[in-house]
Amino acid sequence: MMLTRAVCDSCGVPADLTVFVDALPEIDAPEGNASAWDDEDANRAYWAEIRERMASGDEWAWCIVRVTVTDGETEGTAYLGGCCYANARDFVANSGCMEYLATEALERYRYAAAGIA
Repeated sequence: MMLTRAVCDSCGVPADLTVFVDALPEIDAPEGNASAWDDEDANRAYWAEIRERMASGDEWAWCIVRVTVTDGETEGTAYLGGCCYANARDFVANSGCMEYLATEALERYRYAAAGIA
């Protein structure tokens, strides 16, 4: 998903760059990682829900989120694993991590653009 300018502005990414958010497969199992509630039945139910979504092909059910900042030639990326969201918009709006990841991706972009990375 390419982010809108309003989202990018709140993340501090300059207007001449583009920000993409997508989901990659997570290699760690959701069991033991997707929740840590005191209620083991609730944990198992949540893990089962994630597994059902995964089985139906929902890439956002359990994933690594990748945020990419690019000018079309050079890019910087940042990753966050162990994510479970409805979709990219849900991640951007509700994760609380978008600003950090965009900032990290922007820093990596700047290093790459300067030939440091």
